[in-house]
Amino acid sequence: MKTSIKLIQIFSDSNILRHYAVYLKLKAIHSNSVIYNYNISILSQKSGLSRNSIRKYIKFYLDNNWCTLNNNHLSFISLDKLRLKYGIALQQLIKIPSNGNITTLLNNLRYELLKLKNRQFNFLKNKATDKIDPKGKGACQRYKSAKKFFDNNNYDPTDITREMFLKISLKKLGCIINLSATSTHNIIKQKVLESKAVILRHSTECIKITTKAELKPNQYNYKGYIFTPQCNKYIFN
Repeated sequence: MKTSIKLIQIFSDSNILRHYAVYLKLKAIHSNSVIYNYNISILSQKSGLSRNSIRKYIKFYLDNNWCTLNNNHLSFISLDKLRLKYGIALQQLIKIPSNGNITTLLNNLRYELLKLKNRQFNFLKNKATDKIDPKGKGACQRYKSAKKFFDNNNYDPTDITREMFLKISLKKLGCIINLSATSTHNIIKQKVLESKAVILRHSTECIKITTKAELKPNQYNYKGYIFTPQCNKYIFN
């Protein structure tokens, strides 16, 4: 099934991403996105959701014009109409695996937001390279573009070029997809098993001290040593 990263972002920010996951699942039951002779019990069996959940979601879709009900036939609107409804301009679509249950589909949608973060990091990394050491055809133009970008956005390109891969805490990644650090870690671990993600684990930095030292917010003191946990590095494919 196809979708738009902007739609995923909007629904995640609005805390209705699960509604969208169920919508995609129900919409895919028939190739023409129409459920003939709408029946809650049958739809519950096909989707794996309870009857009460089906009622709740269908009411939401009808109230928000994500689908229509005519002559007991339930018709889901197209991706283009849904995209236009939320003011999203035409853009490249992404493909989401349709296999698995609602939770699997929901996590696949969330993972697209993590991939987006990785793409944004790679964009910054490429811009930083063009600012510090542009090479090849069009190097001068890329340098001017990168310089303007960093000047306008108050970034230090040397900080970015030190990192080859996305380095970020699980807590911050969780904020991106509106989940706890633990739940976010579970999604990433599953994607590692699917060979779609890589975790580069980083050990905790340790410094021995002889006098009392002021600790930073992310540090702790244990038996005369200051420990500074380091964020893992990630590659989301």
